[in-house]
Amino acid sequence: MNKPENRSRVQDLAAIVGNDLDGARDPADVDLRWIRAHKSFAKLKEKVSSTPILRHFQPELQPVVVVYANDWAISAALMQEHDTVFHPVMFASRTLKSNELNYGIVEKAVLALLRVLDLGHNLLVGREIKVLARYSTLAWLFRSSGL
Repeated sequence: MNKPENRSRVQDLAAIVGNDLDGARDPADVDLRWIRAHKSFAKLKEKVSSTPILRHFQPELQPVVVVYANDWAISAALMQEHDTVFHPVMFASRTLKSNELNYGIVEKAVLALLRVLDLGHNLLVGREIKVLARYSTLAWLFRSSGL
């Protein structure tokens, strides 16, 4: 049986199952906006459950690291390109510690890069990687006197 899509279908359904649809007084009074919202949710659920979330690391493909930082957290994704689409291999994120909250945005992006390099060390050691960032993260990193 298909989901009711208009008022007359709701009335037909009420005739089949009786007038007690979860306590609704008149099933024809069901708001069609709720039905559209339900359909949208079902479609979203289908897309989320059918989309591959993570892929296995492929040593023959170049690793790409995407870094992001905001005022209170850092995150990075290790990705690889499969058929001209970047798919995630690993995610790394965390909230910033109290002393790190004072860092500039570029320094926070470097921190995100260092985090993914640390967590993905076994996958990335000896490989050339590409880094995608919103700011001049690598320029700051190479100018830093701490290296």
